[in-house]
Amino acid sequence: MKTITNLFKPIIKDRRMLLAMVSVFLAGIIFFIFMILNVKSYDYLLNVRYTVFGTSEFYKDSWVYRIILAIFGLIVAFIHNILIAKVYNISGRRVAIAFAVLSVALMVASMFIIGASIREIPN
Repeated sequence: MKTITNLFKPIIKDRRMLLAMVSVFLAGIIFFIFMILNVKSYDYLLNVRYTVFGTSEFYKDSWVYRIILAIFGLIVAFIHNILIAKVYNISGRRVAIAFAVLSVALMVASMFIIGASIREIPN
C-alpha cells in the first residue's frame, strides 16, 4: 500500500496529469455504466460475438457475458491509472499524458464499436 501511495504523490501536485488521470477514470466508469445499462436478462442464449472465421458467424452465450464485457471498463479505469502513474515516474509527464490520451481514445472507440455491435447483433 505504501508503494502505491508513493507512486501517486508526485502526480497529486501536477494538476494537468491529475486531470488526465481523472479523465481516464471517468471514461472507464462511463463505459462500465453504458454497458451495464445495455444488459438485459434473458432466459435464452444471446448472440454475443460475431466473426467471419469459423463455421458460424454468430456465437451464442448467456447474457452474463455482457456483464463481463462491462468489467473491461473498470479494468481500464483502475489498471491504466496505475500504469500511467508508473510511466509518469519512469518516463516523465509527456509520455504519461500521451498514454492517458490513448487510454481515453481506447474507451471512446470501444463504446462506439461495442455499442454498434450490440444494436446490430440480433437477440
